[in-house]
Amino acid sequence: MRDMTRRDFIKMTAIVSSTIGLGMLTKESIFTSAHAFSSRFQIQGPFSTQKLNNNVKMPIFGFGTYGLNGEKGVNAILNALNDGYRLIDTATRYDTEREVGEAVIRSKIPRDDIFITSKLWNDKTTSDETIESVNESLAKLKMDYIDLYLIHFPQPKKSGPKWLERDINVWEAMEKLYKQGKVKAIGISNFYPHHLEAFIPECNIKPMVNQIEVHPFYVDDKLIDICRHHKIAIQAYSPLARGKEALLNPVLKKIGNKYNKTVAQVMLRWSLQKGFVPLPRSANPDRIRENINVFDFSLNANDMSLINKLKVTNNKIIPIS
Repeated sequence: MRDMTRRDFIKMTAIVSSTIGLGMLTKESIFTSAHAFSSRFQIQGPFSTQKLNNNVKMPIFGFGTYGLNGEKGVNAILNALNDGYRLIDTATRYDTEREVGEAVIRSKIPRDDIFITSKLWNDKTTSDETIESVNESLAKLKMDYIDLYLIHFPQPKKSGPKWLERDINVWEAMEKLYKQGKVKAIGISNFYPHHLEAFIPECNIKPMVNQIEVHPFYVDDKLIDICRHHKIAIQAYSPLARGKEALLNPVLKKIGNKYNKTVAQVMLRWSLQKGFVPLPRSANPDRIRENINVFDFSLNANDMSLINKLKVTNNKIIPIS
């Protein structure tokens, strides 16, 4: 990812102003400080990046593609790119890599300005299968490298205690692919404290990212602490908690009214200020634009505290043992 130039800034200001209808944004309103809440990166605008532990730059705001298949998916991803998203999240299991590749081509945005995340599915358990899977993903994407490649889940079905053996096998292959340049960064997904405590000591190259479920109603504080201790960045899937109940929460609605923002925007801004990289997903063009319009306000300390208190123990959408 390139650093944001003055030309990029002016272009992004025009995009946000014209598509969202907020009028011209000032430099001060887009380049908003995260204050004490974000220790991993500064929140400066849609093109902002954070450095991973290998110095690769990753955008701080992404777009999820689960369920965005076919032409509908291509159009949704293309809309996201045109609205300023620069991190696109896909996976073998999602079967959206072709759609991502096609949208990138149609966007005419330089490949180096877009950050692609993909993932290895559970049925791949050997080094050869891992390498083959990456090559298949590259072919579907019509790209010669993937910016970030993740182990999708730590424990394949019915694997029992052998999960670590499997993950070390595929991780060694991912380390080779990383050294070859086919993937620019490598990481994990859905790894929780007991997984990390067993896995990290076995790695020659430490994971750069852990993609996990994070939203105001579910935060695993121990997991977050372990990731930050090891300088592992956190991508947050399901940042809107996948439910209408969240969008009707009275605390979030009151905070949204205060800033003239939707509940979804408040949740996404909270994620950024906590130092997470949110990955909202939508096929609706208006929702896609709305979700990224979170760089012209900042939640104060009291509002962050109120949102932090919404956390409910064991309120995961996707249970993982």
